[in-house]
Amino acid sequence: MFVVFVYLFSGLFKDFLIYFFIIFVHEAGHAITGILLGWKLKCISIYPFGGYTKFDEDINRPMKEEMLILLMGPLVQIITCGLILLLFPHLSFGSLFLQYNLSILLFNLLPIYPLDGGRMVNLFFNKFFPFLKSLNLSLFFSILLLSLLIGFSIHYKLLMNFIAVLCFLGVLIYKEYRNRKYYFTKFKLERFLKNYSFFRIKYI
Repeated sequence: MFVVFVYLFSGLFKDFLIYFFIIFVHEAGHAITGILLGWKLKCISIYPFGGYTKFDEDINRPMKEEMLILLMGPLVQIITCGLILLLFPHLSFGSLFLQYNLSILLFNLLPIYPLDGGRMVNLFFNKFFPFLKSLNLSLFFSILLLSLLIGFSIHYKLLMNFIAVLCFLGVLIYKEYRNRKYYFTKFKLERFLKNYSFFRIKYI
């Protein structure tokens, strides 16, 4: 609703339609891939910096499935953008459409949790570290990178709306940090109650 209010209040209706379409395509890539893999779609939320597709699934689902779902959002967005610009080369707002696509794509691929890039980094950490340590590392890395981006934005006096988006992202990181022990408890409980296969390491 925040995004709708800002765009409509400022009279940028065309910008709003482009923004909404790109976000919808991106999140549809996540959602459709998850559904095809048998994941239960819970909701799709729209934020000032993009969208968020939430599934009602176990944390212990295969990492390759989660990685595929993460990758299909940007991939479907790139393919759709390319097809539209190819089929309609004389589109009046083609440059604006391309600019929005690139900005949303690059922002979502930043290695900041819970953006797509941050979740990919977390999956990478999961290959080498236990669940809770991987999550803590992802959040620590996200806070560090976000702090650097905010400092850079303030120093070079970038647009205030970009700084506001970064601060909003900081709120989401804080919420994930507060919920990390809940995620860890859910992670362990799923392994206790359900027949998930995983590597057991015996320390001597």
